[in-house]
Amino acid sequence: MRGGWTLKSLLSKFDVEDFDSWKAGFDTEEGAAFRKQAGQKSYQVFRAVDDPKTVILLVDWDDLENARKQCASEELAEVHRQSGGGPLDTTFLEAAGS
Repeated sequence: MRGGWTLKSLLSKFDVEDFDSWKAGFDTEEGAAFRKQAGQKSYQVFRAVDDPKTVILLVDWDDLENARKQCASEELAEVHRQSGGGPLDTTFLEAAGS
C-alpha cells in the first residue's frame, strides 16, 4: 500500500517494429494526456536485453476498471497499431504486500 491506497498496475509485453519510433509516439503530449485522462498514474518502459524490439510496460492506475476500459478501447488499439505495436500480452496486478 502507498499512502493508504492499494497499488493497481498492469504489465504489458509486446513487440514493436521500431522502438525509437514507437517511443517517440508514446512520449507525445497527446499520448500523455490520453493516459492521464484514462486514469494512469505513472509508468515505466522497459526493453528486453536480448531483443530490443520487445517492450514491457509497467503502469500504475487509479483503478483497475479504468485500466481494463483503456486496454479494451478501440482508440488505444488503433494508436497501438499505428505506432507499429504487435499483439499485447497484458496482466492486471494488485500489490500483494512488501
